[in-house]
Amino acid sequence: LGIEPSEALQRLQQAILRHDPSLQTPEGTAAVNRLAPTAVESARTAKPADAASRRFRPRRWQIALAALVVLAAAVSAAAILSTSAGATPRVVPNSLVRLDPHSGKIVSVKPVGVEPGPIAVTPSAIWTVNFGDRTVSRYDLRNHHVDQKGGPPPRPYSIVADHDGNVWVSGEASIIWRIARGSGGTAAGPLYFSHTKTIRLPRPGAGSLALGGGYLWVIVGPYTAAGDNRITQVSLASGQPVRSWQLEGDTVAIAFGDGAAWVSTNSAGEGRLYAIRPGAPRPQLVHLGNDFGALPLPLAIAVGEGGVWVITWGTNGGIGPGSPQELIEVDPDTLQVVKQRRFFGRGLWALAAGGGSIWVAASSNSRPLNSSVIQLDPRRDRIRIIRTIPVGSPNHAITCYIAATNDAVWVTVGDANCDINGQ
Repeated sequence: LGIEPSEALQRLQQAILRHDPSLQTPEGTAAVNRLAPTAVESARTAKPADAASRRFRPRRWQIALAALVVLAAAVSAAAILSTSAGATPRVVPNSLVRLDPHSGKIVSVKPVGVEPGPIAVTPSAIWTVNFGDRTVSRYDLRNHHVDQKGGPPPRPYSIVADHDGNVWVSGEASIIWRIARGSGGTAAGPLYFSHTKTIRLPRPGAGSLALGGGYLWVIVGPYTAAGDNRITQVSLASGQPVRSWQLEGDTVAIAFGDGAAWVSTNSAGEGRLYAIRPGAPRPQLVHLGNDFGALPLPLAIAVGEGGVWVITWGTNGGIGPGSPQELIEVDPDTLQVVKQRRFFGRGLWALAAGGGSIWVAASSNSRPLNSSVIQLDPRRDRIRIIRTIPVGSPNHAITCYIAATNDAVWVTVGDANCDINGQ
């Protein structure tokens, strides 16, 4: 718990170790030290040897008292530690949940805003966009305090961050807000946006974000209207758009890794996945066709652990509640599908790669209903489930978005109506 003895107790300990004469009980303090007046008079008339002996006894008594104080503090701390270690935190709606990637156990639950969505991770703080109350939350990893603030941006949508603590938030009106380190970013104190910088994009606007290669990559989706198929490349050095592409179909999801931005689109119920590398003349199309001849719709993308991972929907030639979903691994160099696994009776909508595993936010479609995080092993010839971690219930607290590092998995948990579209 990081509990240390008080300064007074530390001074007492050092005095005991030095055999400080000040610890001896002076004459005339009998009432303070709970000695009867007759005992004081006896001490005054005692033989020298007896006086020395009596002077030594209070010092031994104080040593024993100090030992008892230290022992009591140690026992109390041990009791607190054992209670804390043995209890699993209760997951509540509208919270940020931390999982241990090695044991799969819930480590902490921290309330944030209403219907928390996308997550951004920095070395000292975890950021979330909260769709329900249109706020941004910053969870400080040093003091475990949550700061929360609304606009700007007036309607936050997506969020990304770099290792230096700079944060970018997309919002309405085709604007991206950059919260720099020291201006409400990772600095201690309350969260504020008075010194944010803005990046203005051409219509139709700014939606989901990805960060990598010296650029900010912006799509309009996943909530799109017809024709919202633009991806824009923004220079981090200048803060200005440098290039944009029109893709086939409406943009749905985006991620960056292995030197490329990976973007999925939906065109009349059929999906496509594109790889866009900085400096390349055009996007590269990744073929995700299945045995039914259909092009499944990629709902979410994550890059890491040696591959590009995609959750798809529509693997039986159609899209609907009865359709199985797939988790597909794409080789980032050859752009070929190397592994895939179907999931029946579950809803999959968010994933992350990190800590040696792939992590999927899911819920069951059968009784009993539950909300969970599925941990998968990416290193086998086939995608193998390591464990399923119960996190909540779709009727009470449902997993929404997920992020992973080597030492933590972060999950935003909404209420019964988890909003994955920001609407």
